[in-house]
Amino acid sequence: MKAPVEIAVEVDVIQPATPSLADQQRRKLIYFVIANLLSLVLAAGIFYLLGFGIAEGSAFDHAMGGVQRFFSSHMGIAALAASTPFFASLLVGQYEMRRARARRKRNEATERRAETTRDLATEDAMRAARRAVKH
Repeated sequence: MKAPVEIAVEVDVIQPATPSLADQQRRKLIYFVIANLLSLVLAAGIFYLLGFGIAEGSAFDHAMGGVQRFFSSHMGIAALAASTPFFASLLVGQYEMRRARARRKRNEATERRAETTRDLATEDAMRAARRAVKH
């Protein structure tokens, strides 16, 4: 009888492929671009809504006034809110809306001032003409 022969068996374990550093950087860049595009779309939508979609003097203005009063009395929360892109876009949109309203009011005041000046000049000329006719 022959002696049993020992056979050495080796098992290859297949490890899942680990992503390379270049793959990880590419994935991070893609997520960064997608997140920025999404935030830009949201910011553009909010800007359009604030600028053109909501009528001036509506309930939204009162609500935003309440938010502003809350943030002005809670500065820590305001700082946290301003640090996030979504709230930052809201704050920037509100700031731009206020600037546009202030510019519109300044322009209207300038037009009224110019109209009043023209009216006064016309009245002064009429008075001067009356005085010249009387004398």
